[in-house]
Amino acid sequence: MAIIIQPVQWVYLWWKVLRSFKMTPLPKRKVSSARRDRRRANDFLTPNNLTVCSNCGEVRLPHTVCPNCGYYKGREVINVTKEAKKE
Repeated sequence: MAIIIQPVQWVYLWWKVLRSFKMTPLPKRKVSSARRDRRRANDFLTPNNLTVCSNCGEVRLPHTVCPNCGYYKGREVINVTKEAKKE
């Protein structure tokens, strides 16, 4: 016994199958290279702005206490001691 499906039923089944798939959203138009490049203009990395410590000469971030000597604007702000060597 074979099941016979009428052509109208094929169309209906095919329509149900196609309707069950969800399409992902796609862009309506191609993004031009100028628009793409303008969007990417700010996607760059900026280097850190470093200054030299006036006391010890080490490189440090501006407006911060030097982690090497503990000085800021020519004054000792924190007391930094050398760590004892581990033996």
